Amino acid sequence: MGTSDGALEHILDLLGPVEPEAKRMFGGLGIFRRGLMFALMDDNTLYMKVYDLNRADYEAKGSGPFVVVMRGKETSIGYREIPSNVVEDPDRLIKWANKAIDVALRADAAKPVSKRKIKPPASR
Repeated sequence: MGTSDGALEHILDLLGPVEPEAKRMFGGLGIFRRGLMFALMDDNTLYMKVYDLNRADYEAKGSGPFVVVMRGKETSIGYREIPSNVVEDPDRLIKWANKAIDVALRADAAKPVSKRKIKPPASR
């Protein structure tokens, strides 16, 4: 498994407007914006973070979940495959990426302040 450098470069180029950063992790790649992971790549396939806000978009396209094996069981971890017709349309891809970033921001904000990646501004 894994993702080729060429596939990664292509996706990072397409996602350029959202200022993505990639980090190799667990045999795949995490794609981050300002420290929050909103997408991942594995086996040259792009997946984005989903929740109630954007799940219907993926379900309407028949996108499958990203599944990992944890403790001998297959588990979905909240990412779904981006449909190929979305990847092929840069404007749509950015719209989907922005929704996934919003999901990541909301998930981060729901955590206790001490565990957040993005800290709230200090009050004066």
